[in-house]
Amino acid sequence: MKEPRLPWTGTPLEFFALHPVFLLEEFEAAYENMGRSSDTRSPRSAAKILAWHVKEGRILNVRRGLYVRADHFDPWLLASELADDVVISHDGALSFHRVTGLGHRLSFTTSSRTSGFVFDEVIYQPLRLKEPRIGGILEGKRSGQSVFVTSLELTFVDCLAVLERAPAPEELIVHFGQRVKSLDHRAMIRHALDLESPLVVSRLAYFFICARVDLDGPEKYLLETHGAQRPTYFLRSARTEQDRFIRRCNLIVPPDLLRFWPGTG
Repeated sequence: MKEPRLPWTGTPLEFFALHPVFLLEEFEAAYENMGRSSDTRSPRSAAKILAWHVKEGRILNVRRGLYVRADHFDPWLLASELADDVVISHDGALSFHRVTGLGHRLSFTTSSRTSGFVFDEVIYQPLRLKEPRIGGILEGKRSGQSVFVTSLELTFVDCLAVLERAPAPEELIVHFGQRVKSLDHRAMIRHALDLESPLVVSRLAYFFICARVDLDGPEKYLLETHGAQRPTYFLRSARTEQDRFIRRCNLIVPPDLLRFWPGTG
């Protein structure tokens, strides 16, 4: 997904100014062209130059081969450099779209073998996919650099699929209700069906009803026929004696979510 960068002819400081987050290999490629045209610069010397700037406090080596400018911290841009096909997703996408603030975790999807790590009290946590993600992806710009992120439609459905990478359900349903009427409902339903999880489809149906979204007949039919066909816990790990069965969605719902159901509370 990343676009190749043009050859660089400026100084290291100018490079840092325009690249708040960068890889060692990117600086090495740029270093060959830095300085006077008569100079001969070896990419192998680039690491020594970076080490000196790290010592001077201008840049930080946050992970092997990954650097950020010390005076400019952009968590979404940092996440985007962790692999070639990074797509900011789940809680990371919610914060990117300013639905929520940045919490202590930023999730992203990738097909690469990359591990999570912690920097500046933020956990950068990958979800590995078998294939690079396509469809429903938006390209944003952060300090002139590209960042790829799931659309808000896909983000909400992804959060319903992996609740561990989302705000608490009672918080998520509030954010959903505030924005869903301006979103593409069919795109959300299509994505839920693509995930091939009846539970996700039923969770989405529950959220739509709680948000008083007036779906058309075919959309309702898809949710009914592809959702849970027998009583299923919305969140099995949070069962309580006050849970209530919502026949319309075949979901057993905890009290914190039940108060959003029309006619309750």
